[in-house]
Amino acid sequence: MAEEEQQVEFIPVKDTDILPERTEMWERFGQFTTYAIVATAAVLVLLAIFLA
Repeated sequence: MAEEEQQVEFIPVKDTDILPERTEMWERFGQFTTYAIVATAAVLVLLAIFLA
C-alpha cells in the first residue's frame, strides 16, 4: 500500500489562549487532592475505630 503524505500546519499558541484552561485544570486538581486527603483520613479513622 502506498503511504499518504500528511501535512501538519503549526499555528502559534499564545499564553492568553491556554491560560484559562490550565487555571481551571489546576483548580480541579486542587479540589481532587483535597477530597482524596479527606477520604484517606476518614478511612484511616474508621480503620482505627473498628480494628482497634
